[in-house]
Amino acid sequence: MPTSVEQAAVHTRIASEIQREYFATAYELFHHFFRTYPNEPFNRPFYVETLTALGFLGNAEKLLLELVGTDPKESHFTLMLARLYKRLGAFESAEAYFKKTIATKPNDTTGIIFYGTFLSRQQRHQEAIALFESNLNAEGDRDELYYNYGVCFESLGDYITAKRHYRRALQFDNSFKTASLALDDLDMATRISNWAELNLSGNIPPDDWPDFFHEISESETANDVSDDDVPAGDLEPQLMKLIAQSAGCKRRVSSCVELIKIYKKLFGENPGLNYWDAIQMSRLMNSKKAV
Repeated sequence: MPTSVEQAAVHTRIASEIQREYFATAYELFHHFFRTYPNEPFNRPFYVETLTALGFLGNAEKLLLELVGTDPKESHFTLMLARLYKRLGAFESAEAYFKKTIATKPNDTTGIIFYGTFLSRQQRHQEAIALFESNLNAEGDRDELYYNYGVCFESLGDYITAKRHYRRALQFDNSFKTASLALDDLDMATRISNWAELNLSGNIPPDDWPDFFHEISESETANDVSDDDVPAGDLEPQLMKLIAQSAGCKRRVSSCVELIKIYKKLFGENPGLNYWDAIQMSRLMNSKKAV
């Protein structure tokens, strides 16, 4: 039988491995513990996290259902189960457990943020907006709450409202870099959109792209696309290069979307654009601090 000191040492080591995302090592430590000390208590939430990370989703689901059955009011377990069902594509079950999480802790931002982003991923932006709007005074990570609230509006193309919520997020945490990058992105997206409205009333390409378009390529996070790949004076591949560069930036989502709109307006559909468009919207949904 292990002493409490031995158990604490093992669990501390496991927690360290999980924090570093060394889930295979954590898994081996767990099973060493099981073999050495069968029938002894262990940190089941950590074990679920390890199983999920390694893809043992059926085992994780079984254990989580046991935990929820033991303590149905423990919001941590219902939230873990909701996220697991989302990963499995069992969206109805996921939604049910997100709602249970919020019902258990209605004034906590964690469940609200996860459920709101779940709704956004399903393009149910108005439902997500209503959820966030009715819980803006919840306790917890209000910077993340306002950020995700803004993402809903950005997804709908309402840049003005999105920027207002990103600024509000920064009032709660002025070091929230993702929110700062989102504001920069929307400033650039707005400049691109305004330029297009003024200069592309017809479907005639301009003589050249404006200089500020090339600010994207100067970003330290832009994709490195060689100039040798782009013929001089050829506007279509130049624009495609700018799209590729913006897609490679950490947070140039809406800027990329606006460039894609220009490309489609001037040059028509391109199968490659569908890929970039989907990737960018997916990245928008994944750029939250907590999700």
